[in-house]
Amino acid sequence: TLPEVESLSGGHLTSAANG
Repeated sequence: TLPEVESLSGGHLTSAANG
C-alpha cells in the first residue's frame, strides 16, 4: 500500500490504484 514498499515489491501499478 505504501509507495516505498510497493516500489520494492514492484507494485508501482498498485500504488497508482491506491492513490
